[in-house]
Amino acid sequence: MIEAYADYSCAYFTTVMSGSSQLLEVETGPVWKQSVRGWIDYDNDGIFDVSELVISTDDAVQTHSAQFIVPQGVVFDTILRMRIASDYFAFTAPGPCDTLGFGQVEDYGVMIIETALPPEATYSYESVDVCTGEVMFTDESTFFPTSWVWNFGDGVIDSSGPVVTHIYAPGTYNVSLIVTNQFGADTLSQTIDIDPIVAGITGPDTIYEGNTIQFESNSGGNGDTWLWDFGNTGGSTWENPTTTYVTPGTYTVILQVSNSVTSCMDSATFTIVVLGDTTGISTVSYVSHIAISPNPTHDRINIVFGNNYREEYQISITDFMGREIFEEVIQVHGVHTEVFDMLREASGVYFVRITNSADQLFVEKLILE
Repeated sequence: MIEAYADYSCAYFTTVMSGSSQLLEVETGPVWKQSVRGWIDYDNDGIFDVSELVISTDDAVQTHSAQFIVPQGVVFDTILRMRIASDYFAFTAPGPCDTLGFGQVEDYGVMIIETALPPEATYSYESVDVCTGEVMFTDESTFFPTSWVWNFGDGVIDSSGPVVTHIYAPGTYNVSLIVTNQFGADTLSQTIDIDPIVAGITGPDTIYEGNTIQFESNSGGNGDTWLWDFGNTGGSTWENPTTTYVTPGTYTVILQVSNSVTSCMDSATFTIVVLGDTTGISTVSYVSHIAISPNPTHDRINIVFGNNYREEYQISITDFMGREIFEEVIQVHGVHTEVFDMLREASGVYFVRITNSADQLFVEKLILE
């Protein structure tokens, strides 16, 4: 472009469809940075309104580009004026009727024809909050959809409109959008990766006093810093640390996971029961009558339930390091005996943990000889 005004609206014009997506490119000089603005007089009233702006770029050389969708409510089948203005970037951005400091204005023609086509689905997305996994989706479909159905890929569907937000757990999701108008429908699916921090702890829930155990962070997301509080005055900054509980009791373990770049953070808690060095039943809270025999044993154990009503129990057997070797849920009504075969297990200390439907706990240390 050179300094001047040129009217090419009758000599150079193009035809586009309403609702279509158009790429507009403007070429300026290769040396001096330019600010470019462009308008289409959609209502053919001779005035370039702010709502008719189709390109706006600043501080660039040579190629300036913008993508826009031709709107509804325009004048059809008439050559409309498109004005492109460019000026040196250090000056005020050019307006449609400004006197430019060192720039150029050119007019071209655009004819818009009305279409009766189904929409062509497309959408964009961006992270709203990287810490919580919140994502905003924006419909950019062409040819004027009138309804939208978003499938976020995690079982949630939203048909509230063209712009929606959703909060994800960490993972990879296939997100689809169905857009519809009176002429038909179209679908687009894209795969997105979500990586927020969700703290989690893996470890034994029952252990014998004096044993060293390991907790593991099974947290999701991109955490790179770990802060542990074991509840026994000890702590660690390792991802998968170890600790020793020397006093019987119930302890709350706290893990705080964070990312040193984003400052995102999440925390999780975990309860562990430390049993004393005694053989027999350690009742953490009251449950209906339960008896385990023989203890010590060489091969199998009998667990006898003596309640007089129907109740559900969850039975778990773990070794002294907290590794679970058996789990079962049973329904009991009246006197009932469950038999467990321990022949294939190594000799040592085990824990039988029984929880009823009221979350009341029964724990007994089992000696396998």
